[in-house]
Amino acid sequence: MENNTIIEPVKYMDFFLTGTPYKLILSLIIILSGFVVGKLINKLLSRFLKEIELNSIFKTNFKISFNIEKLIINLITFTIYSLSLIYALYQIGLARIILYILFLIFMLLIVFSMALGIRDFFPNLFGGIQISKKKYFKEGN
Repeated sequence: MENNTIIEPVKYMDFFLTGTPYKLILSLIIILSGFVVGKLINKLLSRFLKEIELNSIFKTNFKISFNIEKLIINLITFTIYSLSLIYALYQIGLARIILYILFLIFMLLIVFSMALGIRDFFPNLFGGIQISKKKYFKEGN
């Protein structure tokens, strides 16, 4: 009987350290640390890119006038945020399901975009064939 009183708290502690509460707390810590690291890298990268004047380099050499620094900073920050979120979902056990759903949505967007593009392609193709057969225009017009 005395042995049971020692085992019960150990079972509870084992559940807490390997069970759902532990996974949720660990996921929250991963998300928060990912956002902190993302914000820190955002600030450091912003200072570094402004120091080397990347926008002016691109503007003079490549004639690009939009803010390339902001694009790079946002892309890297978004990547860090996304990776921390995916890793937190992996800790809970939902990463595979969520990634499948996001992949499905992405593929549906690609198919929808292609359908909209093809919708305009075929009338233009047939119109071009008709114009070339009927010779509506002559060379030099």
